[in-house]
Amino acid sequence: MITIAVDAMGGDHAPAAIVDGAVAAARHLDIQISLVGAPDAVAQALDAHADCVTCASPSWTPRTSWR
Repeated sequence: MITIAVDAMGGDHAPAAIVDGAVAAARHLDIQISLVGAPDAVAQALDAHADCVTCASPSWTPRTSWR
Protein backbone atom coordinates (compact mmCIF):
# COMPACT_ATOMS: atom_id res chain seq x y z
CA MET A 1 0.00 0.00 0.00
CA ILE A 2 1.25 3.48 -0.83
CA THR A 3 1.63 5.99 2.01
CA ILE A 4 1.39 9.72 1.31
CA ALA A 5 2.37 12.44 3.80
CA VAL A 6 0.03 15.43 3.86
CA ASP A 7 0.63 18.82 5.50
CA ALA A 8 -2.53 19.02 7.60
CA MET A 9 -1.87 22.60 8.70
CA GLY A 10 -1.90 24.30 5.29
CA GLY A 11 -5.00 26.16 4.14
CA ASP A 12 -7.62 28.53 5.46
CA HIS A 13 -9.73 25.87 7.16
CA ALA A 14 -6.94 23.61 8.35
CA PRO A 15 -6.70 21.08 9.68
CA ALA A 16 -10.37 20.00 9.39
CA ALA A 17 -10.73 20.55 5.62
CA ILE A 18 -7.35 18.98 4.91
CA VAL A 19 -8.11 15.93 7.05
CA ASP A 20 -11.55 15.54 5.44
CA GLY A 21 -10.00 15.53 1.97
CA ALA A 22 -7.16 13.23 2.93
CA VAL A 23 -9.52 10.70 4.48
CA ALA A 24 -11.76 10.82 1.39
CA ALA A 25 -8.74 10.21 -0.83
CA ALA A 26 -7.58 7.32 1.34
CA ARG A 27 -11.00 5.70 1.18
CA HIS A 28 -11.35 6.01 -2.59
CA LEU A 29 -7.77 5.37 -3.72
CA ASP A 30 -6.73 2.58 -1.35
CA ILE A 31 -3.81 4.55 0.07
CA GLN A 32 -2.53 5.31 3.58
CA ILE A 33 -2.31 8.96 4.62
CA SER A 34 0.16 10.28 7.18
CA LEU A 35 -1.09 13.66 8.43
CA VAL A 36 1.69 16.01 9.50
CA GLY A 37 1.05 18.98 11.76
CA ALA A 38 0.04 20.16 15.22
CA PRO A 39 -0.70 16.98 17.18
CA ASP A 40 -3.77 18.11 19.11
CA ALA A 41 -5.41 19.82 16.14
CA VAL A 42 -4.83 16.88 13.79
CA ALA A 43 -6.09 14.37 16.36
CA GLN A 44 -9.23 16.44 16.94
CA ALA A 45 -9.93 16.64 13.20
CA LEU A 46 -9.43 12.87 12.90
CA ASP A 47 -12.04 12.28 15.62
CA ALA A 48 -14.74 13.05 13.02
CA HIS A 49 -13.51 10.04 11.04
CA ALA A 50 -13.45 7.36 13.72
CA ASP A 51 -14.75 4.81 11.20
CA CYS A 52 -11.59 5.24 9.11
CA VAL A 53 -9.01 4.27 11.70
CA THR A 54 -6.60 2.57 9.31
CA CYS A 55 -6.75 4.97 6.35
CA ALA A 56 -5.20 8.04 8.00
CA SER A 57 -2.89 8.53 10.94
CA PRO A 58 -1.31 11.54 12.60
CA SER A 59 2.41 12.02 12.22
CA TRP A 60 3.60 14.09 15.17
CA THR A 61 6.25 16.66 14.39
CA PRO A 62 7.97 19.25 16.59
CA ARG A 63 6.39 22.70 16.47
CA THR A 64 9.44 24.15 14.73
CA SER A 65 8.75 21.86 11.78
CA TRP A 66 5.24 23.11 11.03
CA ARG A 67 5.13 26.79 11.96
